[in-house]
Amino acid sequence: LYKLSGATTIVPDSVFAPTVIGGQLAFRIYGPRPNPARGPVQLLMDLPDVTRVTLRVFDASGRQVREVGPATLASGVERAMVWDGRDDAGEEVTAGTYFYSITAGAREERGRIIRLR
Repeated sequence: LYKLSGATTIVPDSVFAPTVIGGQLAFRIYGPRPNPARGPVQLLMDLPDVTRVTLRVFDASGRQVREVGPATLASGVERAMVWDGRDDAGEEVTAGTYFYSITAGAREERGRIIRLR
């Protein structure tokens, strides 16, 4: 922990440590894990407030293959949205590179997921 002037405390940012600023949990989306993956992939996030979250997964051509949610997640650390590696029809997707967009309230983050067979 680092103590700054006044009452602000910051917890060092790492893969597993939430960030707290001024006593308030900071919003954060962690990268997908595992990545690369053969099975389900989790996207974890720290949410300072109850938040509506939607996860969308796209193939390399930009076509949406799956939408997970929207779901309302409680505030707290390591809240999860999970993609099971299937498309909207319930079929397992092929190996390759997929892209995700996760929207949590007014925030959005994008990234890449590698699927293995």
